[in-house]
Amino acid sequence: MTEAASDNDMRARAQAVLRGLQQMSQAKPVSAVHLASFMDVKGGHESLRRRVREAVAHARKELGARICANGDGYWLARTHREWREYIDAVATKAKFQFVRMRQANEAVTDRIGEQGKLFETNPWK
Repeated sequence: MTEAASDNDMRARAQAVLRGLQQMSQAKPVSAVHLASFMDVKGGHESLRRRVREAVAHARKELGARICANGDGYWLARTHREWREYIDAVATKAKFQFVRMRQANEAVTDRIGEQGKLFETNPWK
C-alpha cells in the first residue's frame, strides 16, 4: 500500500468515526468497538480499539474534530467550553503522570548509583 493510499484510508476511517459519533446519542460515550463498525475494519477487540484510536488522532489533527475520550468511550464536544475543559483535564493528567514517572526514574537511578549500595542484597561483595 502506498503512503498516499494509506493517508486516504486513514482519512476515510477518521471521517467514518466522525459520522458514527454524529449519528450516536450524546447522552453517553460510544465504545471504540462500536465506532469500529462504522469504519469497515475487522479484527479482535484490541485491534479495533487501536484502529479507532488512530482514526480519532487523525480526525483531531487533520480534520480539526473535537473528539473527547475517557475509559467509557468517545464523544464529540458540543461546545468550545466542553472541549477546553477536556483538554485541560488531559493536560493535568499528563503532568501528574510525568511527575510520577520522573519520581520513579529518580528512585531507580538512586538504586543504581552510589546510593544503590545501600540497597544491595549481598553487602559482602
